[in-house]
Amino acid sequence: QGMWQYESAIDVSGETGSLSARNRYIGLTGDIGTLLVGVYDTPFKAVARSIDIFNETIADSRTILGSINSATNIFNQRAQNSVFYKSPKINGIQFKALYSADYDGTGAASVDAKTKELSSASLVFDQGILSLAAAFEGRRQESGLRIAARIKTEGVFSSFIYESLANDNGGTVLDRNAFAFNFAYHIGLVSFALSYAIADANELSDETGAKMYSFGIFQSLSKNTRVYLTAAATTNGDNGNYLLASGDHG
Repeated sequence: QGMWQYESAIDVSGETGSLSARNRYIGLTGDIGTLLVGVYDTPFKAVARSIDIFNETIADSRTILGSINSATNIFNQRAQNSVFYKSPKINGIQFKALYSADYDGTGAASVDAKTKELSSASLVFDQGILSLAAAFEGRRQESGLRIAARIKTEGVFSSFIYESLANDNGGTVLDRNAFAFNFAYHIGLVSFALSYAIADANELSDETGAKMYSFGIFQSLSKNTRVYLTAAATTNGDNGNYLLASGDHG
């Protein structure tokens, strides 16, 4: 079966004058899986998005996850010029893979065009209550590993993710590890949520880590509508440079 999607975000404040491009692709889907060509979220990104209670809010875990002591969130890509494959689910197990020849659409950063190549893959086991996932992403100068677990019942949602990132910047390797925890308790249509994320200092410089604390109350109004109140804070080491919600709200 053929499939396609064109997705954009419209800035109703008028601060930007053009549509913001999001996932858009053409593809085929059938019994042996789904194959897409276009612009699509990497499997590495999807692993973290699927377990973040505060996804797309000011308390989004992309403040920490996906950054190496920087306000630039380089590991949660919506990769351009990509080919994406998703296997069918077999006993709750699903494999995803993506290759991009130029993930940010800016062309080669040097004479070596492979600088902008990106490869990303994940393996997910999901049996409803319990979900386990692992993902790896590699480029010429960066690499990342994510391992995640989630427990979801009618009354409780709890998740944990470990992340290890490395950036080879001009022969100088910056490595750092990070962890994020989520917990939510549901009472009827109201959910109370907490989140804690921490990034260790990289190996080359002390006090480059950060911590983020988040709290939220979510109220469902209908199947497609909810209102919420969230609060979040980021504390940096003396040499840290993580900004709140750098991956989502600027």
